[in-house]
Amino acid sequence: MNNGHPGGGSSAGTFNAACEFLERFAGVRWLMPGEHGDYVPQRSDLTVPQTDFSDAPAMQNRRVPYTQERRSDVKHWWRHQRLGWSLYLNHSHNWRHTIPPSHFEQHPEWFPLHGGVRVPPTGRYKLCTTNADLVRAYADATIDYFDQNPDATCYSLSPSDSAGYCECDECSALYENDPNGKRSVTPAILTFYNDVARLVAKKYPDKVLSGYVYADYLFPPKKTIKLEPNVFLVWAPSFDYGFTLARPALQRQWEQLLEQWTQVTHNIAYYDLPVNITTEAGAINPPGLEILKFINPRLQDAEIKGVYVYGISAWGRADYYHLVISAGTASFMVNTVGAAWAIDGHLSDQGLHLLGTTTPLYFYVADRTSEFLLSLEATPPGETAIATLYEPNGREVTAFDCTKISVDRQKIKAAAGQAGWWRLDVQKPPTSAIDDVWVKLEAPHSGYFSMDPGQAAAVR
Repeated sequence: MNNGHPGGGSSAGTFNAACEFLERFAGVRWLMPGEHGDYVPQRSDLTVPQTDFSDAPAMQNRRVPYTQERRSDVKHWWRHQRLGWSLYLNHSHNWRHTIPPSHFEQHPEWFPLHGGVRVPPTGRYKLCTTNADLVRAYADATIDYFDQNPDATCYSLSPSDSAGYCECDECSALYENDPNGKRSVTPAILTFYNDVARLVAKKYPDKVLSGYVYADYLFPPKKTIKLEPNVFLVWAPSFDYGFTLARPALQRQWEQLLEQWTQVTHNIAYYDLPVNITTEAGAINPPGLEILKFINPRLQDAEIKGVYVYGISAWGRADYYHLVISAGTASFMVNTVGAAWAIDGHLSDQGLHLLGTTTPLYFYVADRTSEFLLSLEATPPGETAIATLYEPNGREVTAFDCTKISVDRQKIKAAAGQAGWWRLDVQKPPTSAIDDVWVKLEAPHSGYFSMDPGQAAAVR
């Protein structure tokens, strides 16, 4: 988004100067959002000493997200804290949005290889970043985004969260061990960032492509990788979340990594949750001043270009009630009487999650449905599952087996006369255990399942 500044942000110099004047000489404070958060001392007169003062933000991008920032009073409070940006950075996990699961049918080679098999994309899936056609497709999607949004200045290259990186020979050759002896995929990720950025720059040399260095790609590569000038990194030291940066050992590691990454590139910003314990309701987090006093001067001295540090949304709410039932290992049963009901299989990207116990699942196939996609997922070899699919007339259609592969995804043909309630029996295999199992019914179906044929709801 471009609000009038070449970097995609906006200039607020006059407003910031007015806020600085009121704080410095009138003692005004904006302590929290809302009418009760402003502190304005009562004065009969105001004396301003002779002064010659100029200032500018040390960082071009200053954000404290997750503070109910969609509220107008929070936006107002942000401005008084001089938050904002003259450099817009989009660094969200973006692989799933850019290369959606629908590409798997035509291009399974774009997705990760595990155990010699290209795994169908579910959840926070990864990509085969050394595949040249995949790189080209990601670059084309980025270019198309800028074509459709000419005022946009940044697009995210960041991988999906969590594990699951490709194990093909080409990708694996780029992996190495980090200083803690764990696998680091940093060289592969930076190579991917460069490869995409190089293609995008041919049409949009002035656009910014931003990507995390984080988690499995937190540590810099052992051999220097020179970044393309349009690549902007966002360093997220995931080892220090939730007040743990109070530990001296982590402080030393933090300082070492800060120095190392700023030697790799000057195009770098900072992302962290150092004083955040995520919660939607309850006590406000303590401010963690000692941690913030440790972080902020060092970021400024290192000339970090932006900072994105989590706030917390539980500072005050008046728009809903929050009910929490805490009963340890106890379980609950909900009984629906006199109504049809169904379970939404879209609550997870992986589909409907069954835990420990399975049951026949029913779903409705409408008239004129010629085919649909259905998948069973588990985590072999420790946790496995099998299933059998039946037509409405009771005839067996196909079997699913997750004893050796994690996802068994099949395209099911539906002939004329097969409209109605189909049944999927999920079972424990003869060997191994069953625990976490996911079932996913893809478009054009709704993705809803029923467990009781007598009270089954057809969701369209």
